[in-house]
Amino acid sequence: MKFLTDYEKKYRYGFFVHYVAGKAVYKDGSSPADIQEAADRFDVPGFVRDIVDMRVDYLIFTAWHFRMIPLYPSAVTEAIRPGCSCRRDLIGEIVDGLKKAGVGVILYTHPRDGHDFVGAERTDCGWGEGCLRDGEREYKDEPNPDTFDYQKWNAYVQALYKELIDRYGDRIDGIYTDSNGPCYRKSDWPDYERPIVDYLGIRRTVKADPRRILVQNGIGCEFTDDFVMPEGYFGFERVLPVRQWPACRKALAASPFFNGQWGVSGQYGKDWRRLSPEDAALFTVFQSTCTEGGGMCWASSPYCGGGWDVGVTETMREIGRHMSRLAGCIRDTVPSRSWPTVSGDTLESKNGVFAASSADRAREFIHVASFPASGTVTLPAPEDHVRLINPRVMTGDMVVRSFEQDGSGVRITLDGIPDEIDTVISFERINDPLAPAWTWINCTDKRLRYLPVENWRYHTLSGWGGDDDRQTLGAYEYDARESLAASARMDTWIEGSEVEIYGSVGPEGGEADLVIDDLPVLTLSCRAGAPKNRVLLGSSGELFGGVHTVTLVSRGKGFAFEAMRVRR
Repeated sequence: MKFLTDYEKKYRYGFFVHYVAGKAVYKDGSSPADIQEAADRFDVPGFVRDIVDMRVDYLIFTAWHFRMIPLYPSAVTEAIRPGCSCRRDLIGEIVDGLKKAGVGVILYTHPRDGHDFVGAERTDCGWGEGCLRDGEREYKDEPNPDTFDYQKWNAYVQALYKELIDRYGDRIDGIYTDSNGPCYRKSDWPDYERPIVDYLGIRRTVKADPRRILVQNGIGCEFTDDFVMPEGYFGFERVLPVRQWPACRKALAASPFFNGQWGVSGQYGKDWRRLSPEDAALFTVFQSTCTEGGGMCWASSPYCGGGWDVGVTETMREIGRHMSRLAGCIRDTVPSRSWPTVSGDTLESKNGVFAASSADRAREFIHVASFPASGTVTLPAPEDHVRLINPRVMTGDMVVRSFEQDGSGVRITLDGIPDEIDTVISFERINDPLAPAWTWINCTDKRLRYLPVENWRYHTLSGWGGDDDRQTLGAYEYDARESLAASARMDTWIEGSEVEIYGSVGPEGGEADLVIDDLPVLTLSCRAGAPKNRVLLGSSGELFGGVHTVTLVSRGKGFAFEAMRVRR
């Protein structure tokens, strides 16, 4: 049985804090003398007050990161690494303070930060000396296979997670794991050959209570998680205007409107804001119409001793004000099947008009962020054949002058003054029980297998530089897998009546064969005169239900697969 957690049902607006004992900073730029001072000088009452004032649904707070130093007394840590945990139970004080205020808490952890260990603790915990080398290239955050002790490292890590859950498990909503993936990155090793962390063991510990959520940082991979929450667009949010940010099914964490970092700037008094509160709030609402849980989680961190960079609390309070007054249109909603916000859509591509449904599919909420000069909002025919009745304006000082729905779509004409960021019209839904239901499966889904792995390259929207920049903007979940040679395969299975294949096309695009139940169906082509993402490359046709195997076999390099869509 699957429990629906608050994270899935109503958490749409969160805050992410990386307060790391070994890297804490005072307002004057100086550092605490040690980790004990970093913990002792943390202003818990002030912090809890600030988070409550932000009106967030939930907080993600760092239990440990750099050098895996827990912000609480850890017997597991002290037994092997004396002096590497905090005497003060900082986590417990924060969790209890926020629980009283009704704010959910997820604890951030990192299960493979042994590369930051120093001296004997590297060997005592099993990480070992040195790092992975592949020819001339060094991977500083990967252990050296010749010195890494998998059993010893995971005995330590599993004990640490068990201690964390035993201590806080009934007071928190879940655990966030940061990671590069379960295995080494050397391309000629199969994933299962060189594991580093026993993530299934972590999952068993966290999910001993099924209502606890397991959230994972994701860069091209998903494993043993309930939800993925990557670090935004890996820097691209700092250069893209907010109306070009792609919504995505997974939750998002980002720190674009402060100092661009996850922690404090170290330059107290400088104004680092990049986004207005109105733009940040609007994107939070937009993202909530696409995601299945978690929504948007903004990020920053307080200074040691208290206080934030300029604009952090002011901006977050204003976002919170908007989210609170729009709560009736956001909480307990699910992505619309009538006018879906498909992963990769932007406020710009949707012309500022998007939709969500109540969790019971009894109501539809039409969000209008860019009001047409004519006063008439136009939508195409709904994909699920729903009929709308009884419109009611929920935000803004407006009335519905006319409303009509026919085979061509929906037209809503309103009079009055639009809402300051988001005019919402609520309708009752008359659902069609025979309407088709479609499910998207992204190219990173754990049900998909790429063989051989070295013949596929992962692309994602990234501001880090290189040829990945911007090329996946508009792609489903803003990423794709590209074949590098002939006979590269993707294998999976589906249960449904039809499967559609989506990909990225362009002048250098390649081809692949779509094979269903070991029978060739058609050849898909990614070749086109101009680049374009989230293109329907082809369909299986009617499969009449049941379980089916689906295989893509590339005919050469350049076949860029983004996602598949399955009809039940």
